[in-house]
Amino acid sequence: MPTRSRISSCAIHAARLGSDASAAVVERKDGDQRVFIYFGPRMDAPPADPYEGTLLYDEPGVRAYIFAQRVHAIAHFLRATLGLGTVVSMLGRRAPELRHIRRWLQAVFTEPPGENSSTQMLAGWFATGGSGVLFLPRQPDAPYTYCEVGIDL
Repeated sequence: MPTRSRISSCAIHAARLGSDASAAVVERKDGDQRVFIYFGPRMDAPPADPYEGTLLYDEPGVRAYIFAQRVHAIAHFLRATLGLGTVVSMLGRRAPELRHIRRWLQAVFTEPPGENSSTQMLAGWFATGGSGVLFLPRQPDAPYTYCEVGIDL
């Protein structure tokens, strides 16, 4: 079992948290190499077993695969989740570390949302010094809400 410090140094490349299933692609150091691990629901269809990855964990309802390349891990993640309700790290050179995501999302959600505010995230950015999250409006013609937190804000 990985230690807490090892888990906090993982970088999240993709995630989905749902009421029915969750999935994630995390980056970890394995010696001097980076590896990408997909954790998620088991897919029983034959084409769901990726030939690019190695089976790491297989239990009822969940499987984990380890990939040498990020693109293969993300492709399997999108195939498994169908992209519904997912967050994918695409624009940065590196994915944000879990400790920074946890730190800034806690700060964003400490105050209860206003009457017209939504808690449904559309997009977000995360860095060591701050974070910003764009929320969908509750009503179709209402404005979007952007919340930014950080060290210097």
